[in-house]
Amino acid sequence: GAMPAAPVFTNCVIAWNRIYISDACRESEICISDARGANVYGEGFSGVESAAAFLNCTIVSVNVPSVYAGRYSALSFLNCILWCAGDAAVASLSSAYAPSIAYSCVKATVVPAGDGNINEDPLLVDFRLPSSSPAVNAGIAASGVPLLDLDGNARPCWGAIDMGAFEYCGAEPPANYPLFVRGDANASGLID
Repeated sequence: GAMPAAPVFTNCVIAWNRIYISDACRESEICISDARGANVYGEGFSGVESAAAFLNCTIVSVNVPSVYAGRYSALSFLNCILWCAGDAAVASLSSAYAPSIAYSCVKATVVPAGDGNINEDPLLVDFRLPSSSPAVNAGIAASGVPLLDLDGNARPCWGAIDMGAFEYCGAEPPANYPLFVRGDANASGLID
């Protein structure tokens, strides 16, 4: 029969998950936790991909990668926060199975490949962004990006989409919000 469509996870928080059953993630599955401790684990088998997309999700783990891409996996992340207390939030069996990551905040020693990615601490407070977070206004509006965050706030709140499951909608302007922008006020072709 036909293969089912890849799941799409939006506005989700996946944190501190771990199951204690050996080989709990079988071939051709996406597990939201696995015996290795990763919060998201994808592995397929020859000819069959294990695929999933994550949009505006916050995925946090303790000392292991938050995301592990195994054999034949096809994981993608857009506007996500992938963070852990360890050294790196994303691991893959090889570069051939590395997840596609764009406009996301990822714990890593160098900024991960992909448009708009950052590796600065998102400063999460109960999985939410404070006004000083570099993840505020750092996402991108794209097809499939949820119009509301996990709290039901409209996206965007302060000019651009935020990374993660929660949009910063506080009264205080974000640290990266332009309060003054030079421009051509009199249409002379010059910046005034």
